Amino acid sequence: LVAQGMAGPRARGLLEMGVWTRPSHRRRGLGTLVSLHTAVACEARGDAVWWNTNADNVGSIQIARRIGFRTERPYDLVAYRTSDWLPHE
Repeated sequence: LVAQGMAGPRARGLLEMGVWTRPSHRRRGLGTLVSLHTAVACEARGDAVWWNTNADNVGSIQIARRIGFRTERPYDLVAYRTSDWLPHE
């Protein structure tokens, strides 16, 4: 496996999508191709997709722009975890 796309989970009626490309195969257009196919397949089923990435992830931002995502805005991410995940003292 050199590249894979995903869509989900659903948040506010949208599917978050993403892509992973093996480091040795990056910068060959595979991530863009897989992402475009994923977005088109989701939208063909009637699902809307959105792209989320870290502001420092230049490759991810470039792919999103190449396949047509345009609205960009920063936001704060707040993550919670259960007490079961905390280290025990």
